[in-house]
Amino acid sequence: MVNEHAQEAHTLDYYADRLCMTSRYLGTIVSDISGETAKEWIDRALVIKAKIMLRHTDEQVTQIADSLGFPNSSFFCRFFKQHAGISPLAYRRNE
Repeated sequence: MVNEHAQEAHTLDYYADRLCMTSRYLGTIVSDISGETAKEWIDRALVIKAKIMLRHTDEQVTQIADSLGFPNSSFFCRFFKQHAGISPLAYRRNE
């Protein structure tokens, strides 16, 4: 579900609502089973989608940020660098 909806849904509440459970309960289940937080799952899915778009499209970073549901490209760039360890433009140049 995360891989399908990560672009439009960045919060655990969205997934918990779809599964008819509380976000706390869903977070506990994910953490117990995987050893990772549900937010880490969501963030990883977003980074993977961003990497695919950076590698396989000519879209500008602002377009990618918009299509992934980020409020602006600056926020997207900080998010990407925090999770990928490199800026989106550097990632595009290096890959």
